[in-house]
Amino acid sequence: MENRLTKICAIGATGMTCLLTYNIALADPSREFNPKLEFTYFEPNDNNTEGSLGIKYELDYGIQLGNPEDQETNQPGVISARNNFYKINLFSKGNLPFKSDFQIGDFTETGIDLAWETVRVDVLTEPCRTDYCDERTPDNSFVFKLAGSYQFEADSEFDNKQHAYGLKMRAAYKIPARSQLQLVNPLEWLPSVIRLMVGDGFAVGDNKRVTASAPLSNPWLPSVGLAVEQIDPDKDDKRAAADPQLDTYDRLRLDLIYSSTLFEVGDQIYRASYTWRYFREIGASEAIKAAGLERHRYSTIAIHTPQNIVISYSSGKLPFDLKSDDMFELGWRFNF
Repeated sequence: MENRLTKICAIGATGMTCLLTYNIALADPSREFNPKLEFTYFEPNDNNTEGSLGIKYELDYGIQLGNPEDQETNQPGVISARNNFYKINLFSKGNLPFKSDFQIGDFTETGIDLAWETVRVDVLTEPCRTDYCDERTPDNSFVFKLAGSYQFEADSEFDNKQHAYGLKMRAAYKIPARSQLQLVNPLEWLPSVIRLMVGDGFAVGDNKRVTASAPLSNPWLPSVGLAVEQIDPDKDDKRAAADPQLDTYDRLRLDLIYSSTLFEVGDQIYRASYTWRYFREIGASEAIKAAGLERHRYSTIAIHTPQNIVISYSSGKLPFDLKSDDMFELGWRFNF
């Protein structure tokens, strides 16, 4: 009963936090708020487990500290700008299934980052003629983030929980137009094939056409995140069964995030996204290895429609999971 009340309070607090911080962010340009709230049906790929309605949420509230340090260098036809700044990020994300004891799916992460970010942008001052755009064209961006972090992690029922302290890094690179680098990005191969099949477009009714021209492809390479963390378990039943001491341990975390356009109907864009997360305990004991708890992998592929409908498939296991699971999800995302 206590955990059900905790979940109900978390759902209510999520909505109130969204509305409150959204209004604060609008009033202050130095603050940035990116809320994502999705009403979802979770369907495990397991005949013995029934599905559940629920909520997926992701809140990211950033506060920029001081004035950014700007540097600009001019070249013929090009402006290069660098921006360095400090930032506080408050974040919370996870799943809140309505059904009691529904343990399959993403886990909850809530915490704070104290970050330093640098952004470099090279912009053409004149339109680039397509025939002359190649990988040497200076029309790209680079983003790098370094942060000290604390986060509270729990399963969807808040039965098992732990604290993570560590150092995070994230990098993202936007490549120039028509760069050959996109050809070596395997996550772009399938969307490219779909766009190639669509070609110059075909009619779908009401004079709308499905198109998939090259500019719709994602100019960004996958965003890469790396973290080294110390984990302090509070309660972890599966880990305690393998090692009753529940000592602190070190963990390596790696993730990839990518999104790309599939096609466009009229002025509406259909997109696909892919996320992959990897957790590895450093120096795990033989008991933890024997229980299969030293390593976790989890991946999700999703299709996003202009009507805010999200269809996704996830596979793998996350911290607090003993075995891998497959999950189908159908949701509707609410935009603030």
